[in-house]
Amino acid sequence: MTEWHELLIVRVNALLIKYNTLLNVRFRFIVCNLTKYDTMMVWKQFLIFLLILTVIIILIFLEFGENFNSDPFLNYMFLPHREELGLFRTDDDALEAQEGPLINFEDFRYMIDQPCTLIPTFKAVLLITSFAGNVESRSAIRRAYPSSVIEKMGIRRIFLLGKLKEKQSEVTQNAIIHENERYLDILQGNFLEAYRNLTYKHTMGLRWAATKCKDAKFIIKMDDDIVVNLYKLSEIVDENQGRFDMMGYVLEGMKPIRLEANKWFVRPEEFELSSYPKFLSGWLYVTTPDFANCLIKQSSTEKYFWIDDVYVSGILAQKCYVKFQDIREFFTLHSEYYECCIRKNITCNYVAGPNGGDSGLIVKYEKHIRKCSELNCVALKLTRNTCLTQRKIPSIGKGFVELKPIKL
Repeated sequence: MTEWHELLIVRVNALLIKYNTLLNVRFRFIVCNLTKYDTMMVWKQFLIFLLILTVIIILIFLEFGENFNSDPFLNYMFLPHREELGLFRTDDDALEAQEGPLINFEDFRYMIDQPCTLIPTFKAVLLITSFAGNVESRSAIRRAYPSSVIEKMGIRRIFLLGKLKEKQSEVTQNAIIHENERYLDILQGNFLEAYRNLTYKHTMGLRWAATKCKDAKFIIKMDDDIVVNLYKLSEIVDENQGRFDMMGYVLEGMKPIRLEANKWFVRPEEFELSSYPKFLSGWLYVTTPDFANCLIKQSSTEKYFWIDDVYVSGILAQKCYVKFQDIREFFTLHSEYYECCIRKNITCNYVAGPNGGDSGLIVKYEKHIRKCSELNCVALKLTRNTCLTQRKIPSIGKGFVELKPIKL
């Protein structure tokens, strides 16, 4: 008998004495004298014994929860199903996840790592995928939502970067190191910055958040070219807490593009099915550390796919039996809506949308949000006015340019 099991026996006896009054039953008398009752009472006493045993197991679970993974028997008895689904994290899991293979990238390591600094009322980790050379975009996001503001909201912000190739950008690795020394919000992996490496960047962020930020309730993932209303998003998350595994703009019925000239061309050997599973737009979505942990565990056995939105929130999420919450009504496909709202002092109900190539739009819009919170701006849906703007980006997927009035 090991020292741990001897300790277990001692602690169980202590628990029996501790909870004897509460249960109003003398455990030792029943267990030791069960066979002394006449046969008419055996079944009754046996049922009482089972009830007591159940209570003891629950008490052991509460008292020894942190030691479960050190004992194979207890681990087998109590945790098999949650382990299989990846929804129960152990200390060993957390240690293994920090270094080692990332999907099929065997030599993965952090070039710049971060601790998950605890902040008051820790609510969420904000992961922002960013091209290493996009200093302007990161600067705009920091200006729109300074650390002092998001920390009050209970949010820890992290920018996810890859490694720049030589002459890929005017920004040097030393400049990125200095940027991180100033803001302490960069997580950089040693994979190259490339569109087809976005899946590495995406999963790197989820793995870091799921293993280092266990006290966070949520993980928010967004791109750095998005205009976001974090105040409104925080309200929506609170309203839907417990109803979702992943929440965002749900895309369904999307098919792989087989035209070689297209940026999104997918070879049959990369993805053989005729349509993608249901997935979320990578612009912005919300999940939980537990569910992110399941996604990461599934990625260790699932074939790599370079379209990160489909891979993470579609293929991996499907294997984790995801429950989606669709909030597409809070997304816009046109940055012009933001400009109209700002110019006409109208409250926009949007949480996320593109910045139309203007990295400073998020700064302007955040100021507009604060201004409207003080002046009670008219809601977008309540006005019949129109706002004529010049179209800045082509229609998604088609590439045709159009100019039209936007009804507000």
